[in-house]
Amino acid sequence: MRISPVDGYDASHIRLRVSKPEPYNGDERELTGERLRRLRMARGLTLRTVAIRLGLSTGSTVHYWETGENHPRFDYIDSLARMYGCSIAYLVTGRESGR
Repeated sequence: MRISPVDGYDASHIRLRVSKPEPYNGDERELTGERLRRLRMARGLTLRTVAIRLGLSTGSTVHYWETGENHPRFDYIDSLARMYGCSIAYLVTGRESGR
């Protein structure tokens, strides 16, 4: 892939590196996807069940959120928070607002 210069700056030497999130190692920095999975499993819900409740055709979208390959839109975050009985702040950050 060739990147053309913009305003005289040649960015062809820049390489993008995409890395997967590191696995949860037991500290408070639990990733959002891991939190989504833990909350779903704690309620005994399958990927398919969550997908159906959100109006999605398959559970693969939910799987992508849980693995960090993709992120849910805000309207899905709101629905997930209600489904899992937690706040949006907790779902996204792992902390309740104001803490």
